[in-house]
Amino acid sequence: MPQRHSKNNDDLAFFTYDEKRKRGYGTQREHLGKDSIKPFDACCLCLMPFIDPLFGHKGHVFCKECIREFLLAQKKDIKRIVEVLKNQPSPRHLPLHYKLSLRAYQWRFLMDKVEKKFAGWKKGILSRAGCLVLVNSVIQVLRIY
Repeated sequence: MPQRHSKNNDDLAFFTYDEKRKRGYGTQREHLGKDSIKPFDACCLCLMPFIDPLFGHKGHVFCKECIREFLLAQKKDIKRIVEVLKNQPSPRHLPLHYKLSLRAYQWRFLMDKVEKKFAGWKKGILSRAGCLVLVNSVIQVLRIY
């Protein structure tokens, strides 16, 4: 069987039949057993045959009791998370580094201080790591200030 020259081995945008055959393209390496495939009449939650099946709006099928238990458990989880979030302290009682805001005008004073520090030094000489060290040191000083 003629082979392509080694200098032209990447000139095609697709694999030839011989290359696919050598690589085993499109063949199965192993067979899936019966236990690895969900039966058609199985609930998506308990993986058992349906008892009073209910259909979801996307086509999933569940047992009536399984989906009820799942939704009640999810509702309890949401209530628990809401209670945890309600009991967290407000941002005005937290240190400065927890009170981050996305509004640029609130942090303009910080940017002005950093730019003053950069003006004193030669900005082109600092590496990225050096810039990060400088910014972190300014932030640490501002927490005390």
